[in-house]
Amino acid sequence: IMAQNVIVQQQALQMIQSKQWNTGIFECFDDMNSCCYSFWCFPCFQCTTAKKAGDNTCVPLFEWVSAGIMALAGIPLCIPPISLAMRVAVRNKYGIEGSICQDCPVATFCACCSWTQISRELDLRSQPLLFNISPFSNTLYPDFMTTP
Repeated sequence: IMAQNVIVQQQALQMIQSKQWNTGIFECFDDMNSCCYSFWCFPCFQCTTAKKAGDNTCVPLFEWVSAGIMALAGIPLCIPPISLAMRVAVRNKYGIEGSICQDCPVATFCACCSWTQISRELDLRSQPLLFNISPFSNTLYPDFMTTP
């Protein structure tokens, strides 16, 4: 059987391997489950996303603990270190263009949206690929596995 959706599959592969974020920072409303989860239980969402990224599930909790300790010491913690580190790590892992100067205000002032963007990016880029061989050529075509 000949592969019929080669162009669509190649476009999808290019989108996922893009040097840009595949979704915008304020596209969190497109995925209402993640949007509500991050809004109503942000620390839990951070832990889930950290696990999805391959980090220790408890790492984001250090951000909350360190903020509390700094507040007790009278030192304001302006930049969330774990949120910034996670954003930079995902950007570097997938070769997404940008800089820490761009990541810093996003992680600081749009934390929920930043974490949902990271989660969406991890979901998109972790989709398994299958390769189908067309019976009429020796070319490999990527084929995204769909959930049953």
